[in-house]
Amino acid sequence: MGLRVSVEGRPGVGRRTIEAALRRRGVQVVPAAPDVRVLVVAEALKPEDVRDDATVVVQTKADLTDATCGIRVVGLLAVLDRLTDDEVDALRVLIRHPADMTSVDAFVSGAHPLGRDVRQHLLERLDRFGIAHAVLALADGADPAAVAARLTALSNIDAVLAAVRAASAPVRYRRIAESRCSSEVLDDAAVLDRMSAAVDVVEAAGVAVDRGDRPQDHRRRALHWARYSRGPVTDLHRACAADIVRGSLVLLDGAEP
Repeated sequence: MGLRVSVEGRPGVGRRTIEAALRRRGVQVVPAAPDVRVLVVAEALKPEDVRDDATVVVQTKADLTDATCGIRVVGLLAVLDRLTDDEVDALRVLIRHPADMTSVDAFVSGAHPLGRDVRQHLLERLDRFGIAHAVLALADGADPAAVAARLTALSNIDAVLAAVRAASAPVRYRRIAESRCSSEVLDDAAVLDRMSAAVDVVEAAGVAVDRGDRPQDHRRRALHWARYSRGPVTDLHRACAADIVRGSLVLLDGAEP
């Protein structure tokens, strides 16, 4: 996405795992001076931890059902490539012989046909959350590749990427606006580029934008956002609205009669 993202967090919360998961998905992770800050927490979040709107909070340890802060992510599943044959065989044993999943200690220490070391390995690879869902998927007839794909989806890493994109929208908009500010007259391509960045900003804030491509759509969009800019909105959204109006008028001018 062309942006700089830092991944921060206290020791033991899974920061390196989240960092690896983001890198695998093409995110540029940097140690300092980021555009967006990803803060990894395990349980409690202190008010001072969130500095601004460019902070995305990621909560690991998905089995902590009483924790409510941030995007819930299972870091181990976010970096899962595939399941080995031995892991699949072990999970199939759990279908036939359910284990005590009430706690980590109960799962590892309880009497079970699977050896303790095998159960410990499954925990290290999948966590209790992943084990439970993998067993259900295999029991439903999913093949190993489909199970791995389902576990990756359940990791919720896609929600983190979406949140990073949303948090980065104002950064991208300001960069484009600053890169064009030296020119007194913007060409159509520059106007539309700024409009696209402005749309990302307002949509990231939950405001819908009509993306219709007919002349009447462009005209209606220009009128709507002109009214929006005169309302009780932030300076950022007022500037974005003006760019959406300008872009809509350019599109209207170039539309087929």
